[in-house]
Amino acid sequence: MIDNDIEKLSQPFKDKIKVFLAVVKIYKKNVTIFEWLRTLERQKRLVINWKSWTMNSYHLVGKAVDLVFMNNKNQPTWIGDYKFLHYIWHFCWITPIYNSKWQLIESCHLQDNKKSIKDVMKTNSDNWHKAESKKEQDFLAQVNFGFRILGY
Repeated sequence: MIDNDIEKLSQPFKDKIKVFLAVVKIYKKNVTIFEWLRTLERQKRLVINWKSWTMNSYHLVGKAVDLVFMNNKNQPTWIGDYKFLHYIWHFCWITPIYNSKWQLIESCHLQDNKKSIKDVMKTNSDNWHKAESKKEQDFLAQVNFGFRILGY
């Protein structure tokens, strides 16, 4: 069984994902989270079937999510603009999985990078002044606004 109860995610990762989704939904309405928390049994099945490469997944402790796009029939598809999503996750300080050559391994996977939200907000505020475009400034401001709404 796939668990998609966002309330089971660990803090502060849960709030980072809530803000990430709120910002992404402004631009890409068909993005959702496919899976959050996994049981040990599900992770074993995924490893056996080569759908996952580790038994030390952040999914087991509520610190990872898999994104999915919904097609026009409201069915999940992993075909979509992940490049845009990666642009936004950068401002929320959540990360995908890279290999040792900094090549993206799993474009739909995001996990906690263990940075506190207060540190994230400070870094985003500092980066706002260095932003190369108005669009980047807007994303930084939207993310920090989302965190303030959640009480940070």
